[in-house]
Amino acid sequence: MTTAKNTKLAALPPPDPLQAADPEAYYQNLFDTLGDAYWAASDLASKDQIQGAREAVHTILTAITRAKIAKNTSELIRLGPMVTKTNVALKQLQKDINGIVKKIQVAADVENAIAKVLSLAGKLM
Repeated sequence: MTTAKNTKLAALPPPDPLQAADPEAYYQNLFDTLGDAYWAASDLASKDQIQGAREAVHTILTAITRAKIAKNTSELIRLGPMVTKTNVALKQLQKDINGIVKKIQVAADVENAIAKVLSLAGKLM
């Protein structure tokens, strides 16, 4: 029996396009898939690139969680520059991931997770 705690977002049905995006879920999914990509990466430089993106995503995810708990929109506004900077790195990683990770499914999961996070541009703040 699979519990909700062990179920990845990729296993869930596609989201309803009329439903609002869930930034926390998108960033959590990206964080998880970057973890898979790190272990599947073939060299140290690639692992460093993935881990750098993963650390930035973790910072954003932590801030979203804190802001959500505190219901503090000013925290999300202060997060804007970090999101912009991280999105630049994510766009590059999205281009590079197929050459970094040899496991096709892991690379595809990372590309999809990055695409979801990038789709939030302008919606998070």
